[in-house]
Amino acid sequence: MARFIHCGDVHLGNWQYKNEERYLDFAKAFEVVCKYAVEHEVDFVLVTGDLFEKKTIDAGTLIQAQDILEPLKSSKLPVIVIEGNHDRRISSGESFSWLQFLNYAGYITLLTHQEDAEGRVILKEWKREGAPREGPSGNYIILEDTIIFGIGYSGSSTSQLLTNYAEAFKNNQHLFKNRKSILMVHAGLEGYLDKLGGAVDYNAFLPLKEYINYVALGHIHQTYIRENWIFNPGSLETWNISEVGRKRGFFDVVLKDDGVREFNFVEGEKWRRPFYTPEISLHGINSYPEALKHIEKELRKKISDSKKRGEISFAPRLKNGTIPLDAFSHESKKNTLQEDSRRAVVHITLKGMIGFNPFDFQKSDIEKIVRRLTDPLLVRVKNETYTPTVAPTLSLAKGRDEMEREVIKSLLEETREYKPVAEELASFIIELKTDLLHGADTEYLVNKLAKKEKEIKKNS
Repeated sequence: MARFIHCGDVHLGNWQYKNEERYLDFAKAFEVVCKYAVEHEVDFVLVTGDLFEKKTIDAGTLIQAQDILEPLKSSKLPVIVIEGNHDRRISSGESFSWLQFLNYAGYITLLTHQEDAEGRVILKEWKREGAPREGPSGNYIILEDTIIFGIGYSGSSTSQLLTNYAEAFKNNQHLFKNRKSILMVHAGLEGYLDKLGGAVDYNAFLPLKEYINYVALGHIHQTYIRENWIFNPGSLETWNISEVGRKRGFFDVVLKDDGVREFNFVEGEKWRRPFYTPEISLHGINSYPEALKHIEKELRKKISDSKKRGEISFAPRLKNGTIPLDAFSHESKKNTLQEDSRRAVVHITLKGMIGFNPFDFQKSDIEKIVRRLTDPLLVRVKNETYTPTVAPTLSLAKGRDEMEREVIKSLLEETREYKPVAEELASFIIELKTDLLHGADTEYLVNKLAKKEKEIKKNS
């Protein structure tokens, strides 16, 4: 029997909104997972990609990672990590990465894809003893009677890579004898957030089912489970406003000798920074002063209703205003984080047709209103108001997405060569925008553009 934690998409080093406390929130979330692992005496921890927000981190983020991982290292509790699209090296020949540094220093076990000179998958065991100067490497590790494979982020090549690994497993069946098996992959599964680029068809995983007892995914920032075999925990913190309301956290899993799994999902709402995202309609309001009064009236009512329903609470801020950068170092972390963790990020969306210029809105005016009613961590304002003069040919009864599509289409029609395919290209541009907002990687977007170009040329 093996008991382990499965988490992913940690994103240490994310200075979200350029806000220091949000930067610390991502570290706090990972600290929750690591403390849980030590306290519950699990056998190992899996991090299925994007431990870091980017491959080039600052010194403070490295200190955070080491400080949080130190208790696990001291307890000899293995932390198995694969590269995500955020923290991966662009090529295998690139210089030493910070994940490799943590691997070299004994904080993590970094599993990476391995292949021979002809591009064929090879199975190489990760071992610290006898490792080369740059540190140990391999795509699998054996812990007691459990074998864990990791291949990291591979973008559009993931499906083919899974096929290649299935063949490698077939040729090395002795590795699975009397062992439980886990495969770690940083990839999304089709059917979950389908607008996200690079998702993998479930059928691509099926050839692995003969060999693998548990598939541990990362990449998509919400929780899902497929046939009690493929597990994706979701992100630990809110990486993007579109994620508000999604279920995510980490799995506490027991993998038994006969392959039967027991698991407990630890919900992220226990530690995650609350986001409050009210929408306020200003439809029919004809002056800026009137709009500000309406915003305060509506926001007061919405906050009161939300508190009554127990949906959100707004805690008072710390006396000194902010959390210091060394909040995860030694004694300071005991007293600073919990006191300030419930101050919400307030993200207001203004909607509707108005009778004045939408550019009259000043964020500072709206922030003053919010701070009169509560004490948020920070205030964000999204202005989706419009006037009839913005696009006189559009039907105001249509939704924002359809209006956006029509505006793009009309701009494309002004260019002679694009006019015949303006409608098709407008939909494609909206699709690319959605992919980008959901974190699609550059390789996927470039390939998608190239494919569309060929398709248009073929049909023209």
